Amino acid sequence: MTRANVTVFVPKMPLNVALLDADAAAESRTRNPGIRTWFVGGHSLGGVAACRYADGHDVRGLVLFASYCDANVSDRSLAVLSVTGSADTVLDRGNYRAGRTRLPPTADFREIRGVNHTQFGSYRGQRGDSPAPLSYDEAHRRLADRLVPWLANQSATTGPTPGTGTASSADLGTRVMRIERVGREHGSSTGASEAVRL
Repeated sequence: MTRANVTVFVPKMPLNVALLDADAAAESRTRNPGIRTWFVGGHSLGGVAACRYADGHDVRGLVLFASYCDANVSDRSLAVLSVTGSADTVLDRGNYRAGRTRLPPTADFREIRGVNHTQFGSYRGQRGDSPAPLSYDEAHRRLADRLVPWLANQSATTGPTPGTGTASSADLGTRVMRIERVGREHGSSTGASEAVRL
């Protein structure tokens, strides 16, 4: 099997709050001019920041995990995947419902049974979240089962561009993505890179 041809950049956020730097994707894009097809996404308020970025920049798609849009991108030609968990008691459902109207009519909405808010990330015990009946590993597997085919479908729709980081369906077969954590200290990358099996 081949490895996924998807690179994920995780920018370091001021005080770990994505809304404090909604333009964080710009650094990764500047440092990687060979990648021509970009998706932005985020979890919780990180998704709100990603939507704000998508509203003002040329990106192919937007991925929201337990999140919503407060910017109106409904008239954009933007692929959107929005995934929530049925056990999530942190996500503001009113903001989520209102945010659905700000997304393109082609947006794909999915709910994963038994997943809480915290399980979309890599941390534990967010205040106000309910206990989840699923393990973190199972929650992440189910999340990958929604995300990976969606990305493959977007690649099939746009067509892969050789050497650009756009994934093909065959490439996504192993569900492996390369993650780079991008630091803000001294304007350079932390150099940390890891393979994450989805």
